[in-house]
Amino acid sequence: MQIDNPKLCATYRKVQLVREHMGQVCLGKHEPALRIMNLHHVIQDMYGLQIEMREVDFPAVHLKGKIERYSDKRARILVRASLSDAEKRSTAVKELCHLMLDQEEDWSPRGTDTIDELMLDASLLASNGVGNANPSAPLMSEALAILAGTELMYPGEYHDGDLARLKENLTTISAIALQHDVPPYIIQHAYTNKEVRDRVCAQIAAEMPAAANDDAKRSSM
Repeated sequence: MQIDNPKLCATYRKVQLVREHMGQVCLGKHEPALRIMNLHHVIQDMYGLQIEMREVDFPAVHLKGKIERYSDKRARILVRASLSDAEKRSTAVKELCHLMLDQEEDWSPRGTDTIDELMLDASLLASNGVGNANPSAPLMSEALAILAGTELMYPGEYHDGDLARLKENLTTISAIALQHDVPPYIIQHAYTNKEVRDRVCAQIAAEMPAAANDDAKRSSM
């Protein structure tokens, strides 16, 4: 899937802001395993939402969770009860990321169709290296939420050290996943998208001094 660079930058900036806010308002150790209730609290606080999370029984093949949004700034996240504990955690995080990232045009009442489209996109990517060149807004939203959730659950500062240990056979994908309390495919997803993640984060870091200088100039006027 081809994702616009401005959307990627906006996504990783929001992740950085959420992590910074979590460090300021949530007590105790934050890593390596992300505390879901800390993330829940911070997204409520930053975006003025009231978020209910619950496990529910529903039959599905690919769909693991969904969001119900209400006009009074309430939202309900529903996570499939039959999932493993690690998958429940990763599903809850991804759905919380939707509340952080999505604009109204990204919303879709047909979540199953979006997941099916995402699976098809992965198939296209595997076959021709391109994926969906013109993704729908909900499909783009799903991809960005997965990237954001992956960064929150397995932050980039762990990647190089873990990859070095993997190369020396000192650890495994499963061991890293256990440390962060996520399914192994989250770790693999992080490595698959590492080049994009590193490029975007470097771009954001390079822009920060310029933004700080602009703020300083405005304050001196």
